[in-house]
Amino acid sequence: MYKRLLLLCLLISLNFFEVAHATSDPTKPFASESASTITENKLVLQSIIHRDNVAMAIINGKVIKQGAALGQYQVAQINDDNVVLHSDDENIKLYIFKNKVLR
Repeated sequence: MYKRLLLLCLLISLNFFEVAHATSDPTKPFASESASTITENKLVLQSIIHRDNVAMAIINGKVIKQGAALGQYQVAQINDDNVVLHSDDENIKLYIFKNKVLR
């Protein structure tokens, strides 16, 4: 009887861990929107990388460096927590881990 009870508990716990593992993705980015929901007219700063004195940013899933073009914008600065973009019409600042854009 104890063997059957132990087997039943083991099967229930395995099923619980499979469901928990399937619903959470530890590699999911911190951004509140997934890459599939990002539209071209909305810029989302997803990550900032500093490596070998070169700063790079991931915006809408694209890796860019300072000075690179991103649509109508040019990447002016990549700072520790934000990226500054310039265009003919406006300047914007994208912040990491925040859904705000300063114009």
